[in-house]
Amino acid sequence: MLVGLTIVLWPWLPSASPVTAPFPIPWWLLAAAFFIAEANVIHLHIGRSAHSFSMSEIPLVAGLFLVSPPEFVLARLIGSGLALYFARQQRSVKLAFNLAQFGVSSIVAVAVVRVFALVDSTFGPVLWAGVLVATLSENLVGVIAVSTAISLAEGRSMLERLPQMLKIGVIVSITNASLALMGLTVLWTNPASVWLFVVPIGTAAIAYRSYIAQRQQHERIELLYESTRILQQNPRLEGAISALLEHLRRMFRADIAEICLIPRHEGDDILRSRIGPGSATELMHPIGPSLDDPLLVEAIAERKARLVEPSGDDPEGAEGARRRSLLVAPLLGESTLVGTILVADRLSEISEFDLDDLKLFETLANHTAVALENGQLEQSVERLSQLKEELHYQASHDALTGLENRSVFAQSVALRLESPQADGMIPVVLFIDLDDFKVINDTLGHAAGDRLLVAVGDRLRSVMRATDLAARLGGDEFAALLWDTPDLTGSLRVAERLTAAMNPGFELGGDSVTVRASIGVAGGRPGLDSAGDLLRNADVAMYSAKARGKGRVVVFEPSMHEAVLAHAALSADLERAITNREFVLQYQPIVELATGRMTGVEALVRWTHPTRGVIGPNDFILLAEESDAILDIGRWVLGEACAVAREWRALDSSRTFTVSVNVSARQLGQQAFVEDVMREVADAGAEPHSLVLEMTETALLHDSAATRLKLRQLKDAGIGISVDDFGTGYSSLSYLQRFPVSTLKIARDFVDLDRDNHDAWQFASAIIAMAEALHLSVIAEGVETPAQLRRLTELGCGYAQGFYFARPLDAVAVTSLLVHGHSFQKLALPAAPTTRPPAVRRRVPRQKQRSTVRPATSS
Repeated sequence: MLVGLTIVLWPWLPSASPVTAPFPIPWWLLAAAFFIAEANVIHLHIGRSAHSFSMSEIPLVAGLFLVSPPEFVLARLIGSGLALYFARQQRSVKLAFNLAQFGVSSIVAVAVVRVFALVDSTFGPVLWAGVLVATLSENLVGVIAVSTAISLAEGRSMLERLPQMLKIGVIVSITNASLALMGLTVLWTNPASVWLFVVPIGTAAIAYRSYIAQRQQHERIELLYESTRILQQNPRLEGAISALLEHLRRMFRADIAEICLIPRHEGDDILRSRIGPGSATELMHPIGPSLDDPLLVEAIAERKARLVEPSGDDPEGAEGARRRSLLVAPLLGESTLVGTILVADRLSEISEFDLDDLKLFETLANHTAVALENGQLEQSVERLSQLKEELHYQASHDALTGLENRSVFAQSVALRLESPQADGMIPVVLFIDLDDFKVINDTLGHAAGDRLLVAVGDRLRSVMRATDLAARLGGDEFAALLWDTPDLTGSLRVAERLTAAMNPGFELGGDSVTVRASIGVAGGRPGLDSAGDLLRNADVAMYSAKARGKGRVVVFEPSMHEAVLAHAALSADLERAITNREFVLQYQPIVELATGRMTGVEALVRWTHPTRGVIGPNDFILLAEESDAILDIGRWVLGEACAVAREWRALDSSRTFTVSVNVSARQLGQQAFVEDVMREVADAGAEPHSLVLEMTETALLHDSAATRLKLRQLKDAGIGISVDDFGTGYSSLSYLQRFPVSTLKIARDFVDLDRDNHDAWQFASAIIAMAEALHLSVIAEGVETPAQLRRLTELGCGYAQGFYFARPLDAVAVTSLLVHGHSFQKLALPAAPTTRPPAVRRRVPRQKQRSTVRPATSS
């Protein structure tokens, strides 16, 4: 940017000086003066940055009057550039930046003097004032440019240090400019007397250097005092070391500061603390019993501080060769070697470490060693022991629950398999996985999920015996290692106790949730099985428990491996099926028993596999729930159902006809669930009251204010809410009061009964009576015989569905029924037989196939 500004302003430079000089000087002589001024600069360190001052204002003021403006700018760029390159060893970006800064500030100085010359062009007080303002402006441009560049390079603001930099710069600029003006005034009157100003100019340069030296000496004393105060006042060794290292970096303007503490007991680990490069921090880190950095070893051997200059053949230490010079010293106490101290990589490119830095560093090292030896070194040994214990605990335990982690658990399994017991006991692994844990995270957030994992860990501990080992393997997976007899009697009792311990709800920040666990049990064969074999077998048994309906305990059987392989193959096929749209919907009629009229249908999904044919949801929905596939399937089903609902309503807008869609707990837990449903309804052009969302009691068990709010919003929009498989869940009936439910569906288990067994029908009777009292509709699922239908009619059930009325139909068949006004009335009310007839057909138990979310009961 500065280079571009210089190029833009160059054509606007005037061609002549504002006044006529007594005699002109060649531009190269002015360039030589700039070279001398910039080659002999004074460095002022402010904090971890440095600013350079020179006598360049003297040739600058002379150039404003003795050469033309273009020659003045050119002389400064060439003279200063050569000094920066050869004397100060600047290269590339920094050289270009400084030259651009000199160019812009020189043009600014010319412009300021030219403005004052418009008032009075004679060499007198007006132009003198203009020169002072010009040098101040030139200095201001330089200070702002440098501080901005430092801020951008180091990522920290320099605004608080700007006044201090300007203060010194203003004093130097005004003094140098005044000396130059005095010389020019003499030149205008008596040129031969100019040489008399050589002495005051030299004296000013010496005074500057003396001031800076005294100032920096005072600063070093303050920094040395501060380092002693840090060690004396900080009660903890770790905190004192950290503060001291930061102080060292500021004190020596270094990128790296390091202290190694040597323990008093031979064989103990050395503790290294380091800050840098950049923000990297390492405190009290054990690095072994010996130092492997040759520079530190040499410093200890020589027992004195060393200044190591950068060179191409520097030896590489444990951390590799450092980039620039460094200071290193042993920490020698009054009676023993305490450790080593090091600073490296000077941040300022103006200068590397010098002998003055070495003396200061050695003094600081001596003070540090005495303070550590007398006050805090003994703490380092204690801290090391604590650190070892902490590291061991962290390496062997789960950070969230405090249970052993997977690594330690696997080692324990391996040890038990390697040591057969004389009493015939065998190692047994319980593999425990929480059911629907993703729903908790989706609904209540990961913080609630973490609290649940901690609570589960506590309940797992509560059922363990003294010889048992509990662990968290990761995510929502836990495990237990037990000794047991080959019949696994004791292990199954522990598993049952754990299942019972999971039944009470978990309170998670005001929300009550019920979580079940699927448990796989596998016994090991000492001397034959490996730890990996036993863990894998228990894992396979756990997946079998999930496949059988979750919340179960299953013992491993060898045949389960084939099921796992099939599970993996089907999982891969499922991902492809979503992309290829291999799913279809069928619809099962819902009939009003009083009229025989079809009032709605339930959407049921099927997977048309390219090689395995039609696959029911029992074989793939649980698989889909293990990933986000269930969300994609559910979204597709909802969109298709809304589309056919619109078409069927168009056939007869005067009647209400609903399409029921099953919703999974994962779908319900999505933050944007309501918006997704309403968008599908709107995109399809369907009426909200033509859609009913079915969900199981299990889905509603994940009770939260957010879930209730979602269902209330859907209900207010006109969408029906139905509880599927009612009576098979574990929750309290009180949720019927908390949730905006409109319909209960009696599970097949309470319908597939002998009509004359009145005791067996008591549960269905109670559900119908309760629903009537709560003004809820009731649909009986799985009706297959006239006897079941008659009994339901007698109990006052309003609606039913099942194979007795119709098998699941495609959309075209449902459309035909609606067009022809088909009624199921005659079939729905058969005459009761006087005696129980023989079965006219063999009834095959069927399983109802759900649209998404879960294996469903038969229909």
